[in-house]
Amino acid sequence: MPSAMIHLLVAQDTPGGRDPLFRLGSLAPDYIGEREKKDALHLRREPDREAALLRLRDRLDPANPFEAGWFTHLLADLGWDTQVIPAYRATLPPEADWFPLYRRECHRAGYALYHSHPWCREAMADVLGVDLTALKTSLDLDLPALDTFRRMLARKLEESPADSRSDAFPPNLLRRFAGETAERAAALLYGHTAPGP
Repeated sequence: MPSAMIHLLVAQDTPGGRDPLFRLGSLAPDYIGEREKKDALHLRREPDREAALLRLRDRLDPANPFEAGWFTHLLADLGWDTQVIPAYRATLPPEADWFPLYRRECHRAGYALYHSHPWCREAMADVLGVDLTALKTSLDLDLPALDTFRRMLARKLEESPADSRSDAFPPNLLRRFAGETAERAAALLYGHTAPGP
């Protein structure tokens, strides 16, 4: 589960990912705060998470930018959870309480992205500018909770330390992860692998 800005970095590289609805969709699965519901929404309870993700893809409309962003978020989480987190945990002593350390580093990486790339503020402005009352999706959403989430996230990013950096998740790792995930999303959603806007 990467930070919001890492999700937006993946979106930035995914075809159609600069659409405001795609950007919102790429953040939206995290609007649920309750861990059990969030894990279910992210398909973490599924015995074969990748197969469950592909079944979800088949129910979504890839021409709907919000739903394409939603799928891309879950795809990014799957890759992050199975590749990046295990590699990070391997750097820690076995007895370490890894999760709080991980979340701190992930937040730092996200804040560093936000403060070092002008497109990040534009992306968050896009996310805030989406009219939720006009949102068309087959997904069952709590729109007031989604609205609260996006506003809280924008405020948190604006108030974050501008000098943030993460040694655990440096920019080159994030760029590589985003590029690979965007290519995979393009292939799974649209049947091609060319990354780009």
